[in-house]
Amino acid sequence: QNAVIKDLKAVESLGAVSVICSDKTGTLTQNRMQVQKAWVAGEELEAADMTAADPAQTLLGEMGLLASDATMSEEGAVGDPTEIALVQLGRGMGMNEHALRSECPRLGELAFDSDRKLMSTLHDIDGTPTLFTKGAIDVLLDRSKWLLTREGRVELTPERKETIARVNMELSM
Repeated sequence: QNAVIKDLKAVESLGAVSVICSDKTGTLTQNRMQVQKAWVAGEELEAADMTAADPAQTLLGEMGLLASDATMSEEGAVGDPTEIALVQLGRGMGMNEHALRSECPRLGELAFDSDRKLMSTLHDIDGTPTLFTKGAIDVLLDRSKWLLTREGRVELTPERKETIARVNMELSM
């Protein structure tokens, strides 16, 4: 049936399968992802409504562009599908990854690691070394002590962590 099998034991299991269900959002069929919603400063937003006029949304867009290696051109996008989605979000907000990366050069990187479940990039932001990290929400929450809000930096209390985890679960569905 023209199936490619990575593990020989899977052939046995496949013989007993009568129905196969797959994701039809485009991730599997087109290897393409897209940001639909974001939770910024305690507010759920449609990606299409995000704007660089809002400082919190701008920071999220810039971090997404700087903490990724994906690029877009007239020929198309190149990079990891998740990172391409972050670049598209920034582009939708009027940002350009090439210009921003020139303005805030990368000084170092800790590549994504499946054990660490994180990727970190170090940038020069107006003369200040600044680290951006993206990855698994549970790992990020375990390592974080502070939360940046519209009111400034606040302690990331267990209640706030619970709220973030709940919102993440809701947006994942």
